Amino acid sequence: MDKLPGAHLPGMAPEIRRRVEHSGMPEPGIFALEPESGGNLTLVVAVSIIAAIVILVLVGLLVWKFQSGRRQNHGSSPPAGIDMGTNGSTAVQITA
Repeated sequence: MDKLPGAHLPGMAPEIRRRVEHSGMPEPGIFALEPESGGNLTLVVAVSIIAAIVILVLVGLLVWKFQSGRRQNHGSSPPAGIDMGTNGSTAVQITA
């Protein structure tokens, strides 16, 4: 590979040119190699989607846990055979 002399920024790849000879071309040509871009885009999108799914699952679990705790304390009826008095005391009913 032939690297062109010249100044380039640190972290930036220097421009690479190649001489190409091919039977389908009328004369040889010199072409610059263009670096691929967007390689990290797929990784960023995948990690973002996974993070969003994890957050949604955690929020869903917290909402479910909160609502099931409220139902147990306030919205459910007492088990069969237990009579809740007006002052909150319980009396067991014995049936024969």
